[in-house]
Amino acid sequence: MMEEDQLLLQQLARLNGSIGKITIDMLHNMVDGQLPASALKALGRDLLNVGGQLCHRAAKLEGRLIEGSVVVEVRGSTTTFRPDEQRPTVEQQL
Repeated sequence: MMEEDQLLLQQLARLNGSIGKITIDMLHNMVDGQLPASALKALGRDLLNVGGQLCHRAAKLEGRLIEGSVVVEVRGSTTTFRPDEQRPTVEQQL
């Protein structure tokens, strides 16, 4: 297995393993009965980031991408994934 693929799967596994804890932390940090927006946004970014990396890798394997970014649009909200961009994780937000 290529190191790039191994690192991608490790990142996916880390996020998958932390979603339960993140969910419980959000429930315990509710304000006036509402989930913390910053934590929701950070979790969404983490999921989009991993999804973007998966799409980016797939595009490379299919020979459709040499360099660039992946744009993900979800109901009017656009997120651009750039492979080298560092973003804060949801765990850093809580």
